Amino acid sequence: MRAAGQLRGRAPVAAPLADRGPGDGRLLLTRCEGTIGELSTLLADAAVAAIETGEEAINQRTLLLAGYAGVTERRRTFERELT
Repeated sequence: MRAAGQLRGRAPVAAPLADRGPGDGRLLLTRCEGTIGELSTLLADAAVAAIETGEEAINQRTLLLAGYAGVTERRRTFERELT
């Protein structure tokens, strides 16, 4: 994921996102639904989770702990609130 690589230097953590394998890329792609703006938001939220947990690294755990809701999840929440 080139976009993740370009954002790597901007993550305010001691150890930025590690490219450990295709699973990490798939997790990023799935959660952000393939949009660069969403990827940026997800990585920012994961950086916050990394700092708050003391891990100081964006990894699969901090990506899952990130308080990020993707586009589809936000849309579903909005639609539920309308009914």
